[in-house]
Amino acid sequence: MINGTSGQMWAPFMTPETSLEFYSPEACRSMTLIYKESGTFEGIPTYRFVAPSTLFANGSVYPPNQGFCPCLESGIQNISTCRF
Repeated sequence: MINGTSGQMWAPFMTPETSLEFYSPEACRSMTLIYKESGTFEGIPTYRFVAPSTLFANGSVYPPNQGFCPCLESGIQNISTCRF
């Protein structure tokens, strides 16, 4: 299932409890970023979101990723079926 946006913009007034969902055509899947830390940029408050450690974990480590081929080592994903 495709979840999220194209990743170019999100709604204003987000909070650290918000997760960012987007679809990555390069990775052939939806991805979710999670809050890591707050900061500022030129006086503007910011939130930093990062990929969770489970993003590219294989299906035996993180069962929700089983549909992306549990046969590979964690950290890699076979995208040949949708890119070539």
